[in-house]
Amino acid sequence: HYFLLDSNIYSFDVMRKTTHVENSLLATVIMSPLNKEQLQHVILTRHHTAGVDLAFDEDQFSNNKKINSIITTIHEECNGNIGLALNTWLSSIAMLNDKLVVKKPSLVRFPSLDDPQWKLLLYHFILHHKLSTRHIQELFGSHHDWIQTTLDELEKSGLITCQSGKMYKLDVVAKYYVEKWLQDLKILNE
Repeated sequence: HYFLLDSNIYSFDVMRKTTHVENSLLATVIMSPLNKEQLQHVILTRHHTAGVDLAFDEDQFSNNKKINSIITTIHEECNGNIGLALNTWLSSIAMLNDKLVVKKPSLVRFPSLDDPQWKLLLYHFILHHKLSTRHIQELFGSHHDWIQTTLDELEKSGLITCQSGKMYKLDVVAKYYVEKWLQDLKILNE
């Protein structure tokens, strides 16, 4: 029997250190970030697939210098992360005078957070991708009153979303910035 194990590098590192799962794997494939040219190809291919004409600040979107400028900004902001790059591209498109217009994406800065409970829960969201209230209580013990309060705060901040019932997930766009923030704090290894 064969199976695929899909994991982020942080979860895989924890599994590798705490289990013998690596002995059962035939190969490990780490997906590298895309370079600027690869990212541009993916973004523009997706754009052309939609068949929608775009403009850049009122000018037709055909000037390679303007396209290059936007793609460079997206690549620098996303560090080659394709999921974040596509979300950034989509968020930079707006309707203006019955025309779709691409604006240079605004840069996102992750706020400074000092609450250790936020750091702890966000770390576990990076490792596990999704967490239910029950799973969090199993991790930390059901007697901790701070759990639901912290989940509510994280949800109100937009960092996590509640999917069905009590299943929480890190926001797709926020995930990249949370990872980077935890790396800067030396909680995650780069």
